[in-house]
Amino acid sequence: MLLDEQDIYRANHVEIRRKIGMVFQTPNVFPAMSVFENIAVGLSLNGLRNKQKLREVVGKSLAQVGLLEEIGSRLHRPATGLSSGQLQRVCIARALAVQPEVKLHHRQERLTCVPSPSFLYICASRL
Repeated sequence: MLLDEQDIYRANHVEIRRKIGMVFQTPNVFPAMSVFENIAVGLSLNGLRNKQKLREVVGKSLAQVGLLEEIGSRLHRPATGLSSGQLQRVCIARALAVQPEVKLHHRQERLTCVPSPSFLYICASRL
């Protein structure tokens, strides 16, 4: 499988992971982190330290998935207190925040939140 004309199985795995955003069928949030921290973690791991820029990107990502107004006052509370649909959108916002080149989303047929036409929906059982 090629990404940017590189075989992803032979390339630097850290660099490949930075280019691909993945959202799984079951929401996987970091339970010890707030909603804000769950979205900002990828940015921080990639070297973004400017707090104002972090707030801007997290806010934009939450707005893209329709959560900014819905949970805006609860950004600094544990993400685990959200509904399953909200948790899924937090995970999508986390993937969007780092602006990956490729966005993969394993979805159920009943998925009600369609985050963006730029997401490529895959069925893992068919890969």
